[in-house]
Amino acid sequence: MSVPISLADTNGKLRTGQKAALADVLTRGIECPSAIDLQGSAYLLNDGMALVAAVGKPADAQTFRAYADRFQDAVLGAGSRTIRQVREKFNQSRHERTPYQDYSPVRRVIENKNVPLPNSWSNFLALPENKANLAKFLSEHLIANAPQEKVVVVAGGFSDGKEALSTNQLIDASLLCADHEQADTRLVLHAIVNSCDTVVVSARDTDVLLLLVAHLPSMPSPNVWMMAGTAARRKFFNIRAISENLPAGSLSALLPFRALTGCDTTSYISNHSKLSAWKTFQDKHYLLASLGEGELSANKVRDAEKFICAIYTCGHMESVNDFRVLLFSKTKKPEALPPTKDALELHIKRVHYQSLVRKQASCQDPILPNPDGMGWKRESEGGSKLVPLLMTKEPIPNACKEIISCSCKSGCTTLRCGCKKAKLFCTGVCGCSVDEKNSCKNRCDK
Repeated sequence: MSVPISLADTNGKLRTGQKAALADVLTRGIECPSAIDLQGSAYLLNDGMALVAAVGKPADAQTFRAYADRFQDAVLGAGSRTIRQVREKFNQSRHERTPYQDYSPVRRVIENKNVPLPNSWSNFLALPENKANLAKFLSEHLIANAPQEKVVVVAGGFSDGKEALSTNQLIDASLLCADHEQADTRLVLHAIVNSCDTVVVSARDTDVLLLLVAHLPSMPSPNVWMMAGTAARRKFFNIRAISENLPAGSLSALLPFRALTGCDTTSYISNHSKLSAWKTFQDKHYLLASLGEGELSANKVRDAEKFICAIYTCGHMESVNDFRVLLFSKTKKPEALPPTKDALELHIKRVHYQSLVRKQASCQDPILPNPDGMGWKRESEGGSKLVPLLMTKEPIPNACKEIISCSCKSGCTTLRCGCKKAKLFCTGVCGCSVDEKNSCKNRCDK
């Protein structure tokens, strides 16, 4: 088999899964109201491209000018009551990774506001150049048409991706200029660089929830909320209450846990949901705390492997390769096995890189290694698209592919035992080793 099926599908793409269940775990026992009373000054944070996806292609919009008006209505409408400051973030990744869905992108240059909208909105957004062009167009539109009663701050959507602009000169926009791969992390930076009493982050992504919780100690605002759901079914998450509800001492391990158990750029683990993995996290979160900090050392890799073994309930075993041998002798099902040490170490590299990105969300210019050496490779030499490097070694050594094994139930004393017939001793992969009632007589005790 050419891929580690515990981490990837047979087509070579990273396994996907459900991450929304983690929000239910984090908010268990915490009230999540449909509305909140804002105390003092407040501002709203939006992920621009997420809002683009939510707005979609309005039926009554025929041109990009009409679309920009609908988009601005959505931005300002979300904070139409007592929120006086609105911040919009757009971001384009510096590294293009292979998406989970395939589209047929069509280039449409927004030369002016009268350019007609494309027939297929999803195909239009599938092309990075289109998204960058749209982000610039919308950013300029929001700044130029901001109402006087609101302060609008826009970042990440201009020709210079680091640039941030504000309609209020009293706000030092230079503190918001950042070189970030993702809009999610830039949301955190804006939540940290503020002087308001309340911060409301509009997002539907569980990843944003975890980021806010992880970086809460750096946020000066006493009240931090995440506004999720739809207008009809709104839900507000109290970030401070969630942080206080975490297992003691686990805050630094929260983002590595998210990446290790699966996110947009790392694999989900086959047959192990985030909900089941959380049970392991509650007791062994310390094994993940140092991921995403500094260089990836052998000790960090070893601790992450121990955590994976704990997810698979390996007992006292701390090696995935050793547990693969034991588990295979019991099930003979490849999909039930943990990844090989080789595949797991590449996964841990991707986890470490993603955790580095997330843990440095408070930095304007995070320091990141080249992703080529962190579990990724270029799809073509000199190209921009990254694809995951899933393994560098065969999952089963060639010398082991024709190993003889038996499944005897009667002590392996006759030639009916395949091992004995071949004049070989029984091994750990034999079925006779699983049956505790069967005392195999064909073992090497030396």
